Amino acid sequence: MTMFDAAVLMGSKSDMEKAQEIVERLAEFGWKNVDIRVLSAHRDHTVLDTYLKEDLAEVYIAVAGLAAALPGHIASLLKHRVVIGVPLSAKNSPDGYDSLLAITQMPPGVAVGCVAIDGTSQAADLAAEILGYRSVELEDVPIVVFGEDVSLYDPKGLLPLLKEHGVKYEVKGFEELDKEALTIPAMRKFILPKRPLCIIADDFDSERPAELTNLLNDTVDRGIVIRVPLDEDPGLDSVPGLNPHGTIKTVGIGDYLTVGFNSYKNAALLALKILALNPAYQELGEKLRG
Repeated sequence: MTMFDAAVLMGSKSDMEKAQEIVERLAEFGWKNVDIRVLSAHRDHTVLDTYLKEDLAEVYIAVAGLAAALPGHIASLLKHRVVIGVPLSAKNSPDGYDSLLAITQMPPGVAVGCVAIDGTSQAADLAAEILGYRSVELEDVPIVVFGEDVSLYDPKGLLPLLKEHGVKYEVKGFEELDKEALTIPAMRKFILPKRPLCIIADDFDSERPAELTNLLNDTVDRGIVIRVPLDEDPGLDSVPGLNPHGTIKTVGIGDYLTVGFNSYKNAALLALKILALNPAYQELGEKLRG
């Protein structure tokens, strides 16, 4: 049975152009072993389920508009696999925010990493970065959690989940996320591990995730940033803050993945799934599989 590096799935043939953009972008990075298929979570989920049971890819990228059930459906069945959701703008869609909410607002335990609306380049770039975790030597403490107050997310499922799976992490305040310090190699090594997985829990309109991804992009040891937008009482005016980099459609390597409002547990789970691609964390992958 052929194992693919990535699978790019879409719910409708009308999304083929967007899906093809991802495939072509992945090929530019050397990832050419990619499956591409039209499989709907709404029209006939049984065909989709049959395909997913074969578990043919390391990373799944789901392109979806409107109600956008596809990414979450994949993540619910393949709990050990990284799923990247690409929300699409569409006719009869409120600028793609319906699909953005459908992809980010997953229940705890169903983790999908969301990119910007129509962010096909962003999805491909992040998938290429994530696939790179299969062949790098990771440091003893691979995850760094940035936040204003550790007590905010300690009881919320982020740190407890990392502890449960025996993965080491460091917690740092935002005062350590300093542009000048991170550009100095000695300081950066102290603050961030090699090929870091960084989880940022911050106010929904913060620019810090973008700043950190840009800094990582300027270094040899690129890493992945997972963002948890915080909002005690999210309303409609909060929704644009879920969209990474506004509505930019062409972005570079190092851009971040977003989970839903206050989705601490899913941020940790997404980080664990990425880590499990590395041979040193093979047992973690089996544990996530269940």
